[in-house]
Amino acid sequence: GEEAAIDLGEDHPLLYTGNHLKKIQDCIQSVEQLVRDLRAVAEVGVAPPVLRLPPPGLGDTDVVHYPLWGRLRRDTGVDHLKGDATQPPMVLPVELTSMAGVVKTYQDVTLVLRQCVHLCFLLSNQSKIIKDSYILRVTLIQYLFTKVIPIPLPPQHPRAQTCFWRAHPMRYETQTDILRLLHDLTRHFTAASFSLRLTRSFDASRILTMAVVAAVADVVMRITACDMPSELSRQYSGTTPGPVKPFGFDPGHFAQESECLTFTDAALMAARTQVLDYLTGQRMLVAEDHVVLSFENSMGMGVGERALLTQLCLRLGFPTTWSGDDLIPLYLSGECSELISMYPELGFFRDIIFTFKALMAPTSDALPEVKAWTPLDSKLRWTYGLVGISRIFVVSGFKQQLKCQAYVPPKEKEEKGSKVFRSIYRMLTQKSRAPLSGADPSNLLPAGSPPIDTEDDVLHIANLPEFGGKLGARDCELLLQYLTVPYLRIPLLLQFFSDKVRISALSSPELQSVLDAALFEPALWQQEQEKLCPDVVPAPSRDHLAT
Repeated sequence: GEEAAIDLGEDHPLLYTGNHLKKIQDCIQSVEQLVRDLRAVAEVGVAPPVLRLPPPGLGDTDVVHYPLWGRLRRDTGVDHLKGDATQPPMVLPVELTSMAGVVKTYQDVTLVLRQCVHLCFLLSNQSKIIKDSYILRVTLIQYLFTKVIPIPLPPQHPRAQTCFWRAHPMRYETQTDILRLLHDLTRHFTAASFSLRLTRSFDASRILTMAVVAAVADVVMRITACDMPSELSRQYSGTTPGPVKPFGFDPGHFAQESECLTFTDAALMAARTQVLDYLTGQRMLVAEDHVVLSFENSMGMGVGERALLTQLCLRLGFPTTWSGDDLIPLYLSGECSELISMYPELGFFRDIIFTFKALMAPTSDALPEVKAWTPLDSKLRWTYGLVGISRIFVVSGFKQQLKCQAYVPPKEKEEKGSKVFRSIYRMLTQKSRAPLSGADPSNLLPAGSPPIDTEDDVLHIANLPEFGGKLGARDCELLLQYLTVPYLRIPLLLQFFSDKVRISALSSPELQSVLDAALFEPALWQQEQEKLCPDVVPAPSRDHLAT
């Protein structure tokens, strides 16, 4: 070993020869001898001898070459460098299973809503220390409204009087409490959902959950309390004495919008049908001039809102004008707070319906950006004033102005149906709210291509989609033609991709979205109880294909 060290060089830092080891041993022995001498002197009580060091430049310094040894020195105190100890956060337990899974009475409803609000506050306040706080809140609220709380039956239903929301009397305090808790959960739900990246399935569940909340809020608003009936509820439901008619809100484009939403859960698909049954059934009983909160058409003061609040002010003696100023819009916005202070459910119901319709805005520009939001950010603030040349309501929330964009005029929607809705939707969605449906063949074409409505339109497409080279031109034509027949496309597509050659094409994410959309999108919803068969082929519309 010593010869090898000499061959590598005596100055190599990692090698020690016999001479080095001998010097180190002598140093250790001299230190031990000094220690013994000092202990002996200490026992006698005589001062220790002077330690004489060699003058600089003399002696062998290899024995004192110990790098980083100076870090052990403490020449001065270090107590002034210490700071306050950081107290570790106290994690409060969140028992998601504490929320009841079944409700049988109105008291059960208020209890489960209050439990959900409590859990959402625990998750929100500990979002920095509890993992996946936002998705837990969204999932919890979605589960509550789609699987726990009963969805109301439409008034035309044969068992409408045995509906959960009509079978038993309700006290006014319970009615107000339910609407307040619905409003609180709406704020938690929007704050959490706007904090998550949007996918097609999440977009579907988000809109559907708010549709259920709106339906429950509507049926609760129509209940006449058994102890002290609210005049607002009596005016809204049309049960107050006198020549009055019921009011209600229009679900807007929810039926057309939900045709292309991806529901991967059968419970969500059933909830969509139940909500549409109730909202459209209730809308059929409301006159056109008694429709309220049509924010998807205009943010101005509507005829229905004015009629409702005017009747309410007449019953309660509230002034409708003051010094020539119109107070009716200010009652709705809350800037004149007397009416909302008396009936806070008016503000709760207004915010719930606005949120439901705002979530269906076709572009993401109208919605808050994806970031970590809190329930405080989701509080809506209403003002009424002159914007441009017209007076409208301005709604602020999430540190920006929120809008319900009117992308299809009501008359045009009624006359031409969902086909026009989807075409106009595509024109306006420069930055779509969520990825477009893969089951619509027009969405698969390059920009600028004409839309596809029938299989003949596929033959006139100049530039077919490439799908990353996974399918040839002939297979692309077949795929697009299959997508033009919504109620035959599922077996056709399954047979198409079951081929040994084509099944590898499903490695393309775009083709995966096409198959998912074809399997899980509900398509047309049948509003009428009886379906009329067409007299000619091809049929003038696809209403007979609705379910």
